[in-house]
Amino acid sequence: MTLNLENFLLKDIKNLFNDPNYSNVVIQVGRHPDTNSFKAHSLILRARSSYFRSILKTNDGQVSTLNIPDISPGVFEHILNYIYSGTINLNYTPLRPIYFELLIASSDLKLTELIDHIQSHLLTNDIEWIHANLLKLLYLTFTHTSYSRLSKFCQSIFNKQSTQIFSSLEFLNLEEQFLINIIERNDLQIDEIVIWEAVIRWGIGKLPSLSEDVKEWTNKDFIKLRKVVKNLLPHIRFFNISGLDHRTKIRPFKKILGKELREEIKDFFFAKIPPTKFRQLPPRIIGDSNNENQSHVNNQVANNLYVNQVNFVGINISLGIINSIIIGEKGFAKIASWIDKKQPACTYTPAEIPYDFRLLYRGSRDGVINVKKFHERCANQGATIIIIKIAESTRVLGGYNPEDWLNENAWGERMFSFIFSMENDRDDGNNEKDVGNNYNKMETENSSNDNETNNASNSAKLKKDNHDIVARVKLAKFAIWNSQKNPGFSLDLRWFSGTCTPKAYDKPIFDDNVFSLTDFEVFKVEKKCVNDSHTKKRTRITRVEDEEEELDFDLDEGDYGGDNAEKRLKL
Repeated sequence: MTLNLENFLLKDIKNLFNDPNYSNVVIQVGRHPDTNSFKAHSLILRARSSYFRSILKTNDGQVSTLNIPDISPGVFEHILNYIYSGTINLNYTPLRPIYFELLIASSDLKLTELIDHIQSHLLTNDIEWIHANLLKLLYLTFTHTSYSRLSKFCQSIFNKQSTQIFSSLEFLNLEEQFLINIIERNDLQIDEIVIWEAVIRWGIGKLPSLSEDVKEWTNKDFIKLRKVVKNLLPHIRFFNISGLDHRTKIRPFKKILGKELREEIKDFFFAKIPPTKFRQLPPRIIGDSNNENQSHVNNQVANNLYVNQVNFVGINISLGIINSIIIGEKGFAKIASWIDKKQPACTYTPAEIPYDFRLLYRGSRDGVINVKKFHERCANQGATIIIIKIAESTRVLGGYNPEDWLNENAWGERMFSFIFSMENDRDDGNNEKDVGNNYNKMETENSSNDNETNNASNSAKLKKDNHDIVARVKLAKFAIWNSQKNPGFSLDLRWFSGTCTPKAYDKPIFDDNVFSLTDFEVFKVEKKCVNDSHTKKRTRITRVEDEEEELDFDLDEGDYGGDNAEKRLKL
């Protein structure tokens, strides 16, 4: 006779949860003052979680200590009990306030079965909780692809309730890239003017110094707002907004739009002349939000909003190539693909790069160890990419910051920054000669002398394989360290000190915790605005030297509004 003793086996494994004997792992969780330690067995942890399997090596009899600060003790106790028992009672009332923490923790610890179980419970038994936490859930599912069922459901709710959500206070705290992901959708059931008003409110919310009365704004105030919202404007369908709404709701902020766009809007509404320099995006589709063909606006349409060379929101366009002496075009194509989270089979080629990379800083030109000059040239520049050349290595390191570097000692919260390691695609032989750089010898020698003060090792033990490594954010609150003396990507990558201690990103990009910096470059990253089909040349967006002049404020009342515009509207 065959005995089924499976229940006894499961009971014995479950009992290990409360039995510290033979435990060989101590897990410290939480942050002061809410912290606790749990004893566990590495064999159980590795069998149940790919996360623990990756960080717990074969034990030699020694007790391992793990630190997981971003999971609270209360949540981790439920998670650990689930790991040992395979059960968790989500109907238990005290668990409801920590659903969101359970979602994040189960994703961070890669507990696939628990992820599916929580999704099924919420979708079946607690729709009310989903509605109450909709924006938070959308944010989570945007950054965690494992919650696909929950994501689809939340998106369908958002499409139907977008007007209320766009008007909420919580909306003002959204990160730029997430907001772009929302307003580029093709299936939002919302008037286009509501999106415009929401974008303006979001931008003003980032500038608390602005007066509440737009009539009191100076030209510099409009410049500030333009900088904040310029990446959002290409996704607004200006030609699907009524003439009356343009007159009453867009005209007060016309100075953040380029003159040519204003002219085309005026011609479109006053003379019914279709736009020729700006692509007229189609109306948003009101229909089945579950239809994947309708779920997103065609990105190519949004990116190709401009079909001719134009001046939009005061940005000056000039032709040129990417000016790097560290990596080549293929490297920048990879970086662009990582920014847009392209799948490996769909990465950009150099000719398809949708971003302009404008050099802000080069160590061998501006000082390898010159933090003050770095802040002078790179602070408050918006999204940037940093590329780092390492001594005695063919690989380069780097990181992407989607928002401003700030000259202050404070953490910067980011959801979409990343750090990376890649094999150099450029022949180092005569890089500087190829680009035509003629640097001052004394400056280079001074930089070298400064570099000697770096306590880093002269030979970083980088990953020996040739594949690219991209580490995404896992602790958003600590993604960026805006330091006056040693800025970096959390502790994970600080180029001035040549140190790298894993903290806020989901994987290390090299093996050692020190490296020797020989050069680095900082590039401003901006979405391309020009599609020149005749020359087939890539474009670079350069900052305007005198931005106030480029805003073109010399508009008379007949330009876009005023008495003449009011008469035309009546006609």
